[in-house]
Amino acid sequence: MKSALIPALALSLLVTAETARAGDPNYDPDCHDLLAAYDKTRNTSRYQEVIYVQRPGKPPEQHSEERWDGINRYWKVAGGAWTRQYRDMLQSMVNNVPRFYGCRRQADEDVGGTAAITITGDWRYEPNFAIAKAWISKQNGKLLKVERTFNVVRDYGVESGDTATEHFTYDRDQKPPM
Repeated sequence: MKSALIPALALSLLVTAETARAGDPNYDPDCHDLLAAYDKTRNTSRYQEVIYVQRPGKPPEQHSEERWDGINRYWKVAGGAWTRQYRDMLQSMVNNVPRFYGCRRQADEDVGGTAAITITGDWRYEPNFAIAKAWISKQNGKLLKVERTFNVVRDYGVESGDTATEHFTYDRDQKPPM
């Protein structure tokens, strides 16, 4: 599986609500709450993210893991070695980021004992498209989980019909891997 999924998922965290409102013609105001949750998560400083990919009819497999320490992003593809990127390097890659459109609030749900609001919408990272669902903590407004089921894919590391699920944790004591 190609690793293009990892940088693109990380880049999706760089679209902040403030950036999106600043004259972006692609900004969908219906997605403000979802973008705000990405913004809160991104600005948390220390958090972890594990990404699983599930192909139709198969069990999910861990695709990658990311850890943020406030200054750096550490990530690895399952079975691979850790790599480090500085936050300012990631900021310079914001020009071609994934976008959310047509967001809709759904019924509240529970994620691992945490009360969450859910939002669904269309996710686009041209030319890739997915149906997305996000679970956002009612307590702190941060992401708990994001799921994308891809329906159009080209050179992205997943196939049409695959589902990528990101699980977020906020262990402030977890040390960087390198």
